[in-house]
Amino acid sequence: TPKTVLSGTLIAATSSVIPDGLPLYATLAVGTLVLLCLLKPLVVPRRRSVRNYPVDKTEEPLLHELVDRVCENLGAPRPKSVRLECSTHYGAAYRRGMLGYLTGDLALTLGLPLAGCLSVEQLAALIAGEVAPYRRRCGSGLMTLIGSINGWLWRSVYEPDRFDEWVNRATSRPGMHLGKLLFPLKAVRIVPQIVLFIPMFIGNTVAAGLVKRTQFDADRCQARLA
Repeated sequence: TPKTVLSGTLIAATSSVIPDGLPLYATLAVGTLVLLCLLKPLVVPRRRSVRNYPVDKTEEPLLHELVDRVCENLGAPRPKSVRLECSTHYGAAYRRGMLGYLTGDLALTLGLPLAGCLSVEQLAALIAGEVAPYRRRCGSGLMTLIGSINGWLWRSVYEPDRFDEWVNRATSRPGMHLGKLLFPLKAVRIVPQIVLFIPMFIGNTVAAGLVKRTQFDADRCQARLA
């Protein structure tokens, strides 16, 4: 019939224009792009955070003495370094994750705006709540491992890295310029966000009980010292 002849003609014309191996090449290209997007959180460094500065014992002897007394009272290891930064952030953590745990590189970070508005008693209680989870038989190694994995997953899903910041700067310039051609690169973040969101949710859900118990123990030490 004429309809069958027309359909056959269209199929033949399409086959002559599109090579036979094009679907395979397209699949390989898409798979390569997805793999590169998933490798981006492992390769691209994190964005620059607020810089902190180590404080030597000779510069602030009273602060180091306060930290030493709090750690001695709780039976917690003394931080290897005390660091200050111009933000409201505070906390104690092993530097470089599990490598810091193996080397005992525990760092205590205090934000100057926060520390400046606290009394000595309040500052001591705050330090106690941060160093208490690192006492013996408190599972600090397991918490460090869980925190490192969950933290990396959270940053990969929600936190833009240096590549993302560079793309945003290049595409947000006013006027027409070549940076607008980089706008499709903003979609690079979507693939890791979709793939890593479920592992992040599962990891946070599974670790919620252990984290809650650790925080409760730290709050109890903080209240006892206060």
